[in-house]
Amino acid sequence: MGIISSSLKKKIDDNWDKLKCTEVGHLLQMAGIASGDASTTSANCKSAAFNSSFSANIAQYTSKMNILSTILEGLNKEVNSVKSTVSSIRKSLYESLQKVATKIFILYATIANIYVIMMKHLRNIIYIFKYSLDTSVGLFTIIGSLINIIRKPINWVLRIIT
Repeated sequence: MGIISSSLKKKIDDNWDKLKCTEVGHLLQMAGIASGDASTTSANCKSAAFNSSFSANIAQYTSKMNILSTILEGLNKEVNSVKSTVSSIRKSLYESLQKVATKIFILYATIANIYVIMMKHLRNIIYIFKYSLDTSVGLFTIIGSLINIIRKPINWVLRIIT
């Protein structure tokens, strides 16, 4: 240790944490000025650098995943909102269709009732027409019988006269 002064050695030792992972620190260890093994220190520094880099990458990844998670939560809320809206529309549409179907059924029942009433009236009209024809046939039969009754005496009188 005669190459450097004790004050310089003290400065190196005090700042060793800053120097050990630099080329200067590596040279100081190889020259025997700084304590420790240069290979071990280099491996530790590389490991620390990797851990630091890995931690930074993981931190960036975690940050990006948090952003993605926030976006997906917002998207999930929007999808749920759309689902709710679609469900509401579907329910409203179902209720409206049910009302329309009920009105169609009532209309069908009303038309069926009107048809039944019309058929009853048509049947009554046909019966009236039938009874009118029956009555006409009866009247013509009576008139024919009366003519036959009147014809026989008139024929008898005409025979006598002629």
